[in-house]
Amino acid sequence: MNPVRRHATEDQVPFGRKEAVAFAQLLTAVAHEHGMAAAQKNTAQLPRSVSRDRIGLDFAIAEECGRWDKSQDYRDVFDDHVIIIEYRLMDFDKTCADVGDALSVVLRDVEVTAPGCVEVRALPRLDLAEALERYRIPGAVDDVADRDAWQAKAAEDVIGG
Repeated sequence: MNPVRRHATEDQVPFGRKEAVAFAQLLTAVAHEHGMAAAQKNTAQLPRSVSRDRIGLDFAIAEECGRWDKSQDYRDVFDDHVIIIEYRLMDFDKTCADVGDALSVVLRDVEVTAPGCVEVRALPRLDLAEALERYRIPGAVDDVADRDAWQAKAAEDVIGG
């Protein structure tokens, strides 16, 4: 991980990369069972062998590809199954000129608010155990009581330990 690009909450995440891949795999499986596609968002670092082949993600949503010249990184993994979100008109114009004939490119306002909406509320932060309980995935953690055991089981079951 590039220390310059680290997010402030990264040290607070209660699981590692293996567990993140295992969890993404479980979420993707549930989405597919219900006839929905699953997307990867803003993670160009994962190779096709992980994103598409192991996790089973169907497409990517990527922000500011024009600004950071990342369109090809996502196309390398997802071919033309990429939706690009741009927030600045100049980046939108650049991205449309570069890949607009093959990819969906959307221009959004930064706050992503409805017209007339001025209040933005932060969602409460949940740890993994609270999130699993609140947004229960049927069958995903029914036989495991605590988070550490669930993480180890998920890593073992899904990616071989």
